Amino acid sequence: MSNKTVSKSSKSLPAIEKKIKFPEGVTNCYIYVILCLLPLVVYHYYADIVNVKYYFYVGCSIILFVLLFAYGIGIVSKKEKLNFGAGSKIWTNISAPEKLLIGFLLVTAVSTFQSDYFFESFWGNEGRLTGLFLTLIYGISFLIISRFGRLRERLLDAFLFTGNLVCLFGITDYFKMDILGFKENIVPEQFWMFTSTIGNVNIYTVLAAMFAAISMILFIAEKNWKKRAYYYITLSISLMALLTGQSDNAYVSMLALLGLSPIYLFRYRWGVRGYGIVLATFLSLILCTHYLTLAVPESFGLSGIIGPVAKMKILPAAVVGVWLLLVLAFWMDRNNHKETVSVWWRRGWICLIGLVCLVGVYVLYDCNVTGNVERYSAIQNYVLFNDKWGTNRGYIWRIAMESYQEYPWYRKLVGFGPDTFGLITYHKYRPEMLQFSGEIYDSPHNEYIQYLVTAGAAGLFLYLSMIVLSIKRIWMKQKENPLTMAVLFALICYWAQAAVNINIPITAAIMWTLWGVSMAACRDE
Repeated sequence: MSNKTVSKSSKSLPAIEKKIKFPEGVTNCYIYVILCLLPLVVYHYYADIVNVKYYFYVGCSIILFVLLFAYGIGIVSKKEKLNFGAGSKIWTNISAPEKLLIGFLLVTAVSTFQSDYFFESFWGNEGRLTGLFLTLIYGISFLIISRFGRLRERLLDAFLFTGNLVCLFGITDYFKMDILGFKENIVPEQFWMFTSTIGNVNIYTVLAAMFAAISMILFIAEKNWKKRAYYYITLSISLMALLTGQSDNAYVSMLALLGLSPIYLFRYRWGVRGYGIVLATFLSLILCTHYLTLAVPESFGLSGIIGPVAKMKILPAAVVGVWLLLVLAFWMDRNNHKETVSVWWRRGWICLIGLVCLVGVYVLYDCNVTGNVERYSAIQNYVLFNDKWGTNRGYIWRIAMESYQEYPWYRKLVGFGPDTFGLITYHKYRPEMLQFSGEIYDSPHNEYIQYLVTAGAAGLFLYLSMIVLSIKRIWMKQKENPLTMAVLFALICYWAQAAVNINIPITAAIMWTLWGVSMAACRDE
């Protein structure tokens, strides 16, 4: 991964061919700015954090668009061949995900123009600012990055450095230090809801999961011990940030990362070894965080399913035992120099995933259909689906689907209008929502239901198809490149948590940028 060999043929190339062309240079600068600065940008702390990051992202994107447009006009005015550094036929080799994205943008535009609330659909000002305007920004920047961007190790290193800052700040918030004074004007009852330079804990844990995914894959794949130490430290920080993030959403990302990464890692001996170290580290961090929590009584305390696990008396012995087993396994395998492992490592893991899924389906059926709730009292909050499930997500999802079912056929196809869920619920369910929880919901806290209701079945189908074909494209073209696979698992963490989270121009902007970078790595050179 850190190969610095230069071929003789590359040395003989003219200097002009080695220069980074303007579109590539400005696009790569844009990628650095979004990935490394957007997570840190704040103004009035949490009071306007979403708006500040929204304007920062949109402003940087518009500057990129203007610069590239001006460059293209300049080339045309000089009657030169239009070449942006990615081949003269820019759009002739468009990939399937890019085609689907264009279709998604067209559906979103149709949804906006047929909406009863055109202005609100265009700007998303009655929701989370993700109207047609921001969706177009996402889409255009994705297309530009996929054409002109470059995935480099130093880019991910810089992104992880930003991640260290964000996560360390969040960890100190867990211990109620508030070292930068972000919470001075927040009522004590809401201290736990906002953290780091991100804001809402659900959004913070999305970003922490993406940092964890990238650092985990790079740590396992890296051969240079200095770089590997850096990735290990970053991985430990991001995993601890997930544990202390006060959001059950984090467990969805952790389950996706730890559950799906072996399908990639278990092709190599270093992958199996590295995964074992990650698991042992994760258990150790649970124990370490528990002890630190006891030592600092002011801290919030581990929440969700991790809390009871951390308090288990057997956990210290389990952590020691796992590390001893790892040492023994490494010692017994010390003379085996084969890089690959048996295909049954992956096949066995896939069978395990299937078995876990079957057990999960049975538990859900037994609890929700058969009615044997008492069997699952320890995990009842996670497996019993009702209006209270997932901090009232069950209720929001129910009214979202009820609203969708009442649409006329054309709105079932293209939706009510981007980011107009808050208008639907306000006009139809306001008294019921106030009676149920005292809150007005402007998002279903599920991106896929959000797209179904606001962009219709066509919009959701195109978006999901884009995800599936992007994963396929990365796997087919880049599965031997740890950099691209690291980005892929960061995206998988986002897409998994999107099933219980909201689309907001903080983490979504990071996701779309990384998505574009992953497609850039796949394009034909």
